[in-house]
Amino acid sequence: MRRVAPVTWLIDAGVIAATLSSALASFLGAPRILQSLASHRIFPGLTWFARGTAPANHPRRGVLLSGAIGLAGIALGDLNLIAPVVSMFFLISYGLLNYATYAEASAKSPGFRPRFRWFDPRISLAGWIACGGAAIATSPTAGAFALAYLMGRDEAWKGGTIRGLAAAQGDESVAVALRDLHQVLAEVRIDAQAAKAAEEANRRALKAHAKADQADSEAATLTDPPTKDAAAE
Repeated sequence: MRRVAPVTWLIDAGVIAATLSSALASFLGAPRILQSLASHRIFPGLTWFARGTAPANHPRRGVLLSGAIGLAGIALGDLNLIAPVVSMFFLISYGLLNYATYAEASAKSPGFRPRFRWFDPRISLAGWIACGGAAIATSPTAGAFALAYLMGRDEAWKGGTIRGLAAAQGDESVAVALRDLHQVLAEVRIDAQAAKAAEEANRRALKAHAKADQADSEAATLTDPPTKDAAAE
């Protein structure tokens, strides 16, 4: 790029800016993700990183771990040695996202309601397969080990692919049903209160109308002209 660029120093500035941006995003985002994984107990060995500091719950322990990993990578001094490992993490992350959407859609999970108009579970499955193939092509040993480990921990594969995930969704289905029932009961209660308030307002309006009619009658009696008998007297 420096050979074809009219201003060579802009290339250097762009590379430095992109590197710093990616480094800051990873350095600040990775500890938060690690803290979420630990707090949800997805990996039992990471529960120590769930605890944060300060009222904002800053993941200080995750930041220290990220810094240590970054310094270890710098100490190696060989980007070609680090690149396959970083690529493996990204491929596994993207593959899990695709597989999660495919599994949730196939199991008809009530909590999964994609709003994307052209969503298709088959595309998610193709993305999962493509990421797995790219991971194995990048590093056959590490890729195969990562895929085997993830499949071994996944409830869907333990219970018979999608049937296992569908069974695991039973508690969520009950929770959603109870939530919907609670919402319906709340709406019925609100409707009953609204009907009672409307009845009370109607009763008060009728009472006020009766008082107004009575006041009009009394006012008409006071303003009527005297009759002939009263005038003769």
